[in-house]
Amino acid sequence: MPSKAVASGTSQAIAPATSAPTTAPATAAATSATSDTSASATASATASATVSATAAATSAPTTAAASGAVSGASGASGAVSGATPSSFSQRAVGADLPAFPTETSVFSESDPHSVFPSVLSSVLSSVFPSVLSSELSSELPHDLPPGMLLAADLARVFVQSRRLWGRPVSSIEPEVSRRLGLLRQREKSISDCLIVVMLGGTKVGKTTTINALAGRSIGESSAKACFTSRPAIYVHRRREALARTRLAGILREDDTFVVHDEDGLERIILVDTPDLDGVEAEHHEVFRKLLERADLALSVVTTQKYDSRILYEILGREMGFRRVVFVFNRIDEGIPFSEKIRMDLLAKIAPLNLRPPDGEELPLFTVSARNALAAKEGQAAGPTGQFPALEAYLRQRLDQALVKRISEENVAAMRRETAEFIFGACRVSQAQQFAAALKDWAEGQLLDCQSKMETAIAKAFRGLTPEIIRRREGAAAEGLSGPFGIYVRLILAVNALASRFQMFLSGSGADLEGVIAQRLLAEIQPVLDDGFSCFRRLIAERADRAELDSANLLGRLEKGETLPTAVRGSIRDQISEFVFEPKTSGLEAFFLNLLPVVIILLLVRYFAWALLSASEPGAGMFLGGGVLILLVCHLQSSFWLKRKGGTLSPAVTKIIDLFAHEVRRRMVEPIREWADEVGKIEALPTSQPSEHEPHRD
Repeated sequence: MPSKAVASGTSQAIAPATSAPTTAPATAAATSATSDTSASATASATASATVSATAAATSAPTTAAASGAVSGASGASGAVSGATPSSFSQRAVGADLPAFPTETSVFSESDPHSVFPSVLSSVLSSVFPSVLSSELSSELPHDLPPGMLLAADLARVFVQSRRLWGRPVSSIEPEVSRRLGLLRQREKSISDCLIVVMLGGTKVGKTTTINALAGRSIGESSAKACFTSRPAIYVHRRREALARTRLAGILREDDTFVVHDEDGLERIILVDTPDLDGVEAEHHEVFRKLLERADLALSVVTTQKYDSRILYEILGREMGFRRVVFVFNRIDEGIPFSEKIRMDLLAKIAPLNLRPPDGEELPLFTVSARNALAAKEGQAAGPTGQFPALEAYLRQRLDQALVKRISEENVAAMRRETAEFIFGACRVSQAQQFAAALKDWAEGQLLDCQSKMETAIAKAFRGLTPEIIRRREGAAAEGLSGPFGIYVRLILAVNALASRFQMFLSGSGADLEGVIAQRLLAEIQPVLDDGFSCFRRLIAERADRAELDSANLLGRLEKGETLPTAVRGSIRDQISEFVFEPKTSGLEAFFLNLLPVVIILLLVRYFAWALLSASEPGAGMFLGGGVLILLVCHLQSSFWLKRKGGTLSPAVTKIIDLFAHEVRRRMVEPIREWADEVGKIEALPTSQPSEHEPHRD
């Protein structure tokens, strides 16, 4: 459901100022000191690993977040309320957001195992040493919401996408490295401490507000517009190392860095920022860098400048998961704060899905920071408005448990935001869809190639089929003996003499296998050439349509269109095996000769009987016996030779399988291996609500 908002009248939904918690847990200071020890240990290494540079990058618009609304009454009696913890906010990463200058993480050491020549190689090896060694660093936290990718996981996704499909493009690499560096740094610094930046336009009193919260002047305020050009930090002594770590790459040696000992403000690091609507480009850059590192923003406005277009653009576009507290400053100057102004502000921020620190209502305080500072310095001062309630909120309402939860939720949201940007910049979803479709497409192309090869093989065998069949019949006849064997050999010899095949061979002997192999290669080689070039061309075209780089995939396809010598030898062997395949067993020869031998034995018996009986043998008997033998042999050979000669289908099938295997090895298998590698990249996890996140309509 949307964040609560007061529709009209005074704020009945806002609790009195005294209803805010007034005490913090007794162990807050001790726990804070303990949690800061680990941050101090990594401060110098992290701070030295990142330096500032500029890069054009594409940020992401906010599309889903916890809805916020301002509720509060005019005057000094209002306060803040919020009962239910708010949800994670999510930002849909796209390319439609205007680019703005950002800092880039640059490192001096390069990784010798880098798989692509890019500045990102050194970045990943320096910031993510576990990426290329496939081991996650032991210092990464493991107590964050499940389903989120660690910075090292995202870096691995980047390396793989760059290697497999050449994305992101080189112009986005600096932004990717910068975001990965920020996430890695943020994962190391989860603690019960928040960075709170002052957010506002010119002459709204941001510096005066932070001075009033500190009780002293930590930054020089001025009526001059765009006076603040660099950040000013107000931090507890035990959080100094953490602040320097979190703001590494932004702070300079000459920036104001005030260390204090106020335990009530130990859990927040106050950061003054340049004006968001100033005319200096350098001020804009510093402001956006600071906002990017923030956990919470105090949005300081006045009755004269609360409707700034730039303010709402930044709130809607760049706040993301960061929490917001509104401070109406300078209530004793200019146009008085009124219910009408409050309702107008409410209407303007309602669509922005801003997130309160806690609950569902955005806190709003009406204050006079100038009078509050004067009162703390012992000077005569006018009304301070709700400034005491603002201090109570920052010191007491933001207790240790709430601050720790906000920090953890912000890291989880930052992971999600970074993952969405990297997956979008690397086009992981498009690559995986392309890879899944490519496997089926490659199999279809192979079938099409096989169909063309069948036509080419049929053309190669044209005119050779009778001789191949005679060769097979001759191979089968070699195992025959007896009268049937003699008859078959005579028949095959007569057929061979009548054949013109010897003229075709041009005196080259009986090297039928070589002739067939040459004709096959002559007919099929163009088919293979066309198939291989078609594979490459279509893959490149499909990859271009998906906006992917096909160089890695095409590089895996074996180059060189000519078939290897081993494949050529296999073709000849297959032909020889087919031609000389028919064999005749002894049992088969026995049965084929049985009837002719019986007839011959009967004729011998008749001749012996005639001799013994002193009678003259009849010539007709022998003539009839011979005709009977020829008839029997002819009938038997008609069926037997046809069966032994067979058809060319088995040979064609084997040869097609041989060529298809070669095409599969050189084209289809590399495609499947590439697609499987792409498919193994972990998908962007679906966002799951945290235990503190309310379900929203």
